[in-house]
Amino acid sequence: MKRKNTIEQEQELAEAAFEKGLKALKYEDYDDAVYELFKATRLGFTEKNHHKALADALLKRGLKPLDKKNTAKAEKLFEKANSCRELTRLDMWMEAALLGHLDSAEALRREFSMAVSTTPEAKALTTLLLNANYPKAWYDVGICYEYGMSGYPANKEKAIECLKKAEKLGYEKAASTIENIKKGDLEDKKRAKADEEFRKKNPPLSGAEKEKAEKELTAVLHPLLKKATLIVINKEPAKAPPPATQIVSSHAGGLPYFEEGEQWPYMDNGEPYEFIFQICQDAKNSVILPQGVKILQLFYDWENQEEHIVLYDKINIDMVKYIKSPIRKKSKYIPLSLKTIDMLPEYDCLYSKEVYALAEKIHPGSGWQAYNKLTDSLGYTRPLLESYLGGYTAEFEDYRTDNKQGKNHHNLFQLYLEEEGGPFGYQSAYDALLYGSLNIKTKKFSAFLRPNYD
Repeated sequence: MKRKNTIEQEQELAEAAFEKGLKALKYEDYDDAVYELFKATRLGFTEKNHHKALADALLKRGLKPLDKKNTAKAEKLFEKANSCRELTRLDMWMEAALLGHLDSAEALRREFSMAVSTTPEAKALTTLLLNANYPKAWYDVGICYEYGMSGYPANKEKAIECLKKAEKLGYEKAASTIENIKKGDLEDKKRAKADEEFRKKNPPLSGAEKEKAEKELTAVLHPLLKKATLIVINKEPAKAPPPATQIVSSHAGGLPYFEEGEQWPYMDNGEPYEFIFQICQDAKNSVILPQGVKILQLFYDWENQEEHIVLYDKINIDMVKYIKSPIRKKSKYIPLSLKTIDMLPEYDCLYSKEVYALAEKIHPGSGWQAYNKLTDSLGYTRPLLESYLGGYTAEFEDYRTDNKQGKNHHNLFQLYLEEEGGPFGYQSAYDALLYGSLNIKTKKFSAFLRPNYD
């Protein structure tokens, strides 16, 4: 009899809790519905129907401030939760919230927001807290309106309205925040007026003057150009080629290249790394890899955010060894297409007085606009939300053009990881960027995973 792995067991538990929660909802037993659907959401995190049902149950149950009977119990749960591990803490906060402990409900809402800024549970809990006149909830919503985040459009009037409500309910911080918004609004108007006057006195160049300045800027930018290889995912279903062909090709998942005497890489804790992708240099040497490198491989552990990067300086067909992944979940073979592009840094990462002076000459007060228009017209690419090798990325100080230390760093790759499972095996409810670099001087690799909450 085949033994079920942890993921399969969790999926079964999630579905069982989901069914119990739906049944409780049907019979209007909202306490049980919230408990069960909360379990289902945690275990089957990427299942949208679980999230939607939990949000529905939370709203139907409602949230009222504590009565005297439940105050002591909820306070005890809340205090204990702050010193517990994450999952236990969430359980305790949920129980305290069910009793009507508003601080606990706010802490729970914050946990959902940290996972995904616009989760339906976070929105449902926010609505409940507002209905229960919890001052901090009104304050938080006011801040969201001020900065246009977490699904709220930027709206100063709405922000002040919410903050005044928080102030009236006794939230002291709200008054100073309202004052700062009003001051900031006045400063913005003054700045806008000054900018308008500056533009009238300093119009953008045009005609022959503009053409001459753009030629000068193009000449200054040319030495900063870096080649990059765009990694294009072939989303159409593809049959995996024979192992002998597959292991010397560029692909995600499937079989990686190994040589006789080598073993599958493992972490210090004894767990195997997951094979993510490999890139093979083509016959024309057009793929952007460090000099002399024929194969780049990435193995990664998503849970611990730990990388294992391998570079081969040659392909020894006679020494090829086939090793199947020791990880239970199947690693699907996905072919990768590679395209060479010319790349420049983002305007803010140039740190070049000459570039800035010319760009400001073309478009006074908006040099970045002149830079972007020119580089676009020349067909140059700036760092983007794509997967590529080499080139520039705006995420690290090492890639500043004035950073001498940065010259030792080679941008191995930037991977764009799609939310809820993409071609590289990443599983999460938010998208992310994974960067890998090589210090050419020390020969050390480093990788950095940045969740993208935009």
